[in-house]
Amino acid sequence: MRLNLQKADSTAVCAAELIKTIQSGSFLIEGPDKNTIVKKVLEMAKGLFCSGVKENTGYCRVCNDCQMLAKGSHPDLYRLAVAGGSTVIKIEDIRLLKERVSVKPFQAQKKIFIIQDAERLNVAAANALLKTLEEPPAGVVLILITPSISQLLPTVVSRCGRIRFFQDASGSDADFEKRDQLIAGFFDKNDQEAQKKLYEDIGLIERNQAGDLLRELVCVFRDMLMIKLGVEAVNFMSGQSGQTLRCWSESFSAADIQMLIDDALGTKDYINGNANIKLAIDLLIKTINKSRSDLSLLLR
Repeated sequence: MRLNLQKADSTAVCAAELIKTIQSGSFLIEGPDKNTIVKKVLEMAKGLFCSGVKENTGYCRVCNDCQMLAKGSHPDLYRLAVAGGSTVIKIEDIRLLKERVSVKPFQAQKKIFIIQDAERLNVAAANALLKTLEEPPAGVVLILITPSISQLLPTVVSRCGRIRFFQDASGSDADFEKRDQLIAGFFDKNDQEAQKKLYEDIGLIERNQAGDLLRELVCVFRDMLMIKLGVEAVNFMSGQSGQTLRCWSESFSAADIQMLIDDALGTKDYINGNANIKLAIDLLIKTINKSRSDLSLLLR
């Protein structure tokens, strides 16, 4: 699911879209503006918790649940963020969260747990959370918020439904939309115009944008590898549809995809080390095309 932070500027509209998707289970929300996302998630919580006659906002504002949420004192809403001068979320924090997850709702029909700085989970905390993410109790909603899923362990991402927020301040394509267009270009070998445009666009992107592009490409390759290995029940890490990923994966072997993951990660490291962006990514594109060509020869 993808939502535009500005086109969904009405929190009621955005909350209604979230409520359609989030009823129970584990979800990962990715977006550039954490504070705005938290605000919209809290509006969604009002719609899920409201026990009164709902208005067009999705909640009544006057029932006990709505009032307690407005005051930030609802017993069935738990927010976890980095605090107290710490730079990470520790395993002790997750143990406390899990204790609260196991308790039935005090007042509402559901319980909502929000981890606002999911990228700050240390390895021990992330691993301690995995089983809860995979099998949350009935009526429990777990929401992780991060600016980029690339900062999370793949095992965390794979256990969550994924929602992406993007911003479109100028009316042009959003960053996520542009990134998806570039990603598609890596797999359009037979479309000469698409490949030509990919080479042109690569020459225009900034160093930080190249890093984001390559992180997403790694997620795409990991999803393709899961498909090649027959793991169809996985929640995909990338923003691509299952149908698109299956189509792309048909042109590569599992071994080649694993190699391409390593190559993409290496290219990202080269660029972070101040290598020429266009030359580094051009080489990666050639490697991707060669892997696909070699497989097609084997299939003849």
